[in-house]
Amino acid sequence: MSITRGPGKSEYLEFINGTTEKRLSASGEGYYKALFKLYQEGYSLQSTFTAQISESSSLTTLVLAKPAKP
Repeated sequence: MSITRGPGKSEYLEFINGTTEKRLSASGEGYYKALFKLYQEGYSLQSTFTAQISESSSLTTLVLAKPAKP
């Protein structure tokens, strides 16, 4: 998972992947923790889009943003 908060403010989180129940659970928990942290920081989901990489693979981008401060 790549999180970009602006120029020069990116971080990369790596999760276990695969198709077994154990690996799917581990990756799901990793994504949950990362997204939960972003929600705690005040971000909310604005949109998503998916790119098809191959017949069996795709990448999904989540766009999150904080509300503008008055």
